[in-house]
Amino acid sequence: MPNTLINAFNNRRCVENAYAFDDNRPERTIVAGQNISLTEPVQSVLIEWWSRHQVQEIETAIFSLDANDKAIGLFPVVHSQSEPSPHCPLKIVSSAVQRHPGKFETLLHVDLARVASAVKTLSIASTVIPRPNATNFSNVEKLRVTITTANELISFEPRIERASESSLILINLYRKEREWKVRALAQGFKEGIAPLAQWYGIPNFSYDETSDPQSSIFEGVPDEYRLDVTPFAADKDGPDVHYQPSREGDGIAVDAWIEYVDASGKASRRLIYINKVFRNSSGGCGVNAFCTHRNAFRTFLLDRVKSFVDAGTGDVIGDVETYLFAAAAHSPRAQTETALEKLADPVMVLSFISRADGSFQKKEKEAIARFVVNQHPDASHSVVLKLLNPFSPSPADFRRSLNLVKNKIVLHRDVLSAVDELERTSKKIDAVKAQAISTVRTALL
Repeated sequence: MPNTLINAFNNRRCVENAYAFDDNRPERTIVAGQNISLTEPVQSVLIEWWSRHQVQEIETAIFSLDANDKAIGLFPVVHSQSEPSPHCPLKIVSSAVQRHPGKFETLLHVDLARVASAVKTLSIASTVIPRPNATNFSNVEKLRVTITTANELISFEPRIERASESSLILINLYRKEREWKVRALAQGFKEGIAPLAQWYGIPNFSYDETSDPQSSIFEGVPDEYRLDVTPFAADKDGPDVHYQPSREGDGIAVDAWIEYVDASGKASRRLIYINKVFRNSSGGCGVNAFCTHRNAFRTFLLDRVKSFVDAGTGDVIGDVETYLFAAAAHSPRAQTETALEKLADPVMVLSFISRADGSFQKKEKEAIARFVVNQHPDASHSVVLKLLNPFSPSPADFRRSLNLVKNKIVLHRDVLSAVDELERTSKKIDAVKAQAISTVRTALL
């Protein structure tokens, strides 16, 4: 069998397996302008169209919108088997697959539970790919959208009467408080994808009709709005891996949509994962963050940030500097520094024992970190490991700290347990370390 036929057969089989209607499921039909609540989780969205006399190429896109119905990003449905992301939780099963002569479909699997809180609406739109003698919906005889849940089908058939229109907003899946709803629209645009994108606030969108016939109409999407690439960090020793913002290390754990103007005056909208906020020598403030649109860590100065939306809460932040420094005060690093300040004396004692033989082994640091986290669960184990290096007490520091620990009876048992663990980490204990261990046990037992 030729490769093209094998590929077509496999693609069709994939679609049929992924989208098998249960004949017993009831079907609800909605009309343009109608809103209904989704009482069950959405499983899939199927877009079907029938062309009259020739192949009619249509591409679909999902616009992720904020509370003001402005685009956070655009997800082109052009890459088969694309994985979902928090900003567009739709997995493409098939894109513009021909099921029968003259009948085509695009199938999406949906997981609304994964939608980022900053996203209030997922707007699904279809656009005719401009080709000679086919620049609008005039060749489309019928268009249907079917939403599938576990127990029902919800269908919508836009009336294709305005043949001059080449883009249609089909449906909106939108969140009202904690409830998801669907709104049937069929709102049309005559000049293709560009005015549709501009309607949702995406500027400078263009499509060259004379470009490569195999190219997507979404090639002109500005980089800062594209959601078709999941953020990743490069692994020099292996393949690219998906990047996940840290929630355990030093990071202040704030994800944000920002409008940013760089040094050359170019404005862009970006999703960033903020790791650190700082003040520079001139008194200005900035953040170190992973930029999802550049797939790399970048520094952003706050005086160039023109708008800031917390992607986790959807809140628009006015005083960004105060907001971020407040977040930093509750960051893993800040919590850990506070814990180490309170436990400075027992940590000094344990550090002296560890370093008594002239080394500071990883297992010894791990034992001290466990002691700190046991005393203060808000502290981060990984951050403790980073902050232990400066602890290099002298014999005088050791004696002074041990005397203070003697007065904190509540700590005695845990300090002695940590001393026992430090002793077990060493295969051979020299005389200095053995003497330090003996001194602590004598003082605290």
